[in-house]
Amino acid sequence: MTPIAMASVSERPMTLRILAAAALLAFVGFAQDRLTAIRVARAWTVTGKPIDDAVVLIEGGRIVKVGAASETPIPEMADVLEGAGWHLTPGFIHPYASGFGISSGDLGGTTSAADRQVSGDVKPQSWDVIAAAAKAGFTRLNLLPINGGVTGQGVFVAPAAKADRDPRVEDILGAGSTSLAMGFDPKTSTKKFFREILGKAQKYRDDLANPKKPSKSESKPESGDSKSSESKASESKPSEPSKDPKVMPLVDVMEKRLPGFLGIRAPHGLLHFQPIMKEFPAFRPILCLGPECWRSVELVKELGVPVVLTTGSVLKADTDIEIPTPVRFFDAGIPVALIPENPAPGFTGFAFHLSEVVRRGVSRDDVLRSVTMVPAEMLGVQKDIGALGAGMSADLLLWSGDPFVPSSKLLRVMVRGTTVHDATEAP
Repeated sequence: MTPIAMASVSERPMTLRILAAAALLAFVGFAQDRLTAIRVARAWTVTGKPIDDAVVLIEGGRIVKVGAASETPIPEMADVLEGAGWHLTPGFIHPYASGFGISSGDLGGTTSAADRQVSGDVKPQSWDVIAAAAKAGFTRLNLLPINGGVTGQGVFVAPAAKADRDPRVEDILGAGSTSLAMGFDPKTSTKKFFREILGKAQKYRDDLANPKKPSKSESKPESGDSKSSESKASESKPSEPSKDPKVMPLVDVMEKRLPGFLGIRAPHGLLHFQPIMKEFPAFRPILCLGPECWRSVELVKELGVPVVLTTGSVLKADTDIEIPTPVRFFDAGIPVALIPENPAPGFTGFAFHLSEVVRRGVSRDDVLRSVTMVPAEMLGVQKDIGALGAGMSADLLLWSGDPFVPSSKLLRVMVRGTTVHDATEAP
C-alpha cells in the first residue's frame, strides 16, 4: 500500500515526505482549524472535469480551493498529505439508509406517522456499525424508518472519529429532518389509505394557497363591546386552515419543501401506484425500487421522478441471462442514486459493485454522481456536500488509484476535514 506522507513545508522532496510518514503516522486526523493540503494524481470534482495533478486546500472543515498543482501553491505552514497515484473523490451519500436501532414503520402500510422524527431514536449499537459505513466510503447517511405507509421523517448520520471512546449520539447526528419516508404495497387497503391521506394533504395545500376570509358574523364583536384593534385586524386577516401533524409533512412534499422517499419493491406495485400519482400530480416522491423494477423503466421515465436502486442484478425468468437493473435506468436518462445491496454493516464490497456498474457500460462520471451529487440533490443539500469545490464540506475519500478499478483501495475517509477511517492504521 502506498505510504501516507505529511509535512509542514510543501517544497520538501517527495522521498523525504514519505520517509517522514513513520514519525507522523499517529497523526491520523487533521485539526479542523488548521490548513491542510492534499495533493493527488487526480481529483474527481463531480460538477466539473477531473483535475490531474490536483491540490485541494482544506480549513475549518471546508474546502478552500481545488485546482491544478501548477496553479494552486501549497502554503508553507500547511499540513500536507500526498502519495503517488492517489485519487480523491467526494464522500459517498446514502439517501435511503436504515438501522442504527431505528424501528421500522407500520407493516400493514395503512397508517401515518408523518410527524415522527427519528432523530430522537438514534442509538448507535456499536462502533462496528458506524465504522462499517465509513470503511465503505459513506460520509453521510440519510437514516429513515423504512416500511409501509407513512413512516416518519429522517435524519442525517455522519461517521465520527473514534479517538479513545465510541462516538456519542451527538457526534454522529445531524440537525433537523431531512425527508419523509413512505412505503407502498399493492393492496386495496394500502391504496385506499394513500388516496385518503393524499386527498387530505391536497385539501390542506389548497386551503393554504387560498385561505378563507372570516365572515362578518364570525368577526362581529358581541353586543355592547367596542371593537378593539385586535378584532378589527381579525376581520381582514384570512383564517388559517387546521394542520394535522400526520398530514402536513405530505403537503411539504407536494410543495417540494421536504423530499419524499417512497419504497416500492415490485414492478406491479408501480402499476398500482401510477393512477394515484396521476390523481395527485403535485405528489412526486423519489422512488426507491426493488431490483425487479427494471421491467418498469419506461413507466418511471413517464412519471419523471428520480430513483434509488441497489447495485445488484437479477436473472431473467427461467434463464441464466443477467439483467443489470441500474444500467437500464442510466440508459433511459433517469437520475439514479446507487446504494448497497445490504443494510449496514453489510456495506463491504460496495466500491467493487460500483466498478461492476462501470464495467457494464455506465460512465465513471455517472456512477460517481450516483453516490455523491444525485443523492445530495435529492435531499436538497447539494450546496454543502456531494462535490469538490470551494465552500463545500470536506467530506473526502482518498484512493490508492482509480476508484472504479477493483484493485484500488480506499485509504482514508474524512468527514468535515477530520479523518474517520484510516486504512493504514493497525487493525
